[in-house]
Amino acid sequence: MPYDTLETIHDSQLPLLFTCASDAHVIRSYVAAGLVIANFQLVGAGTSYGERPQSTASVVAITPAGRKTIERLRAGRSMKNFRGADS
Repeated sequence: MPYDTLETIHDSQLPLLFTCASDAHVIRSYVAAGLVIANFQLVGAGTSYGERPQSTASVVAITPAGRKTIERLRAGRSMKNFRGADS
């Protein structure tokens, strides 16, 4: 699972609104993994040709598991950079 969006959320003031469908999909994954708490809203009615309405996501909180994930990511990068300095 990509965590760059989780880092963006962590570094931003909440609530944070995502209006792009692909971002909303990522946020749904984070919610399912227990990393964030978010609200979703359908926007627009779609079309009669089967197009679905757009979904927006509003992240209202990062869970303790989400914070721990960010800490691990950043610690891993720090160690990687540290080891790279010796090579």
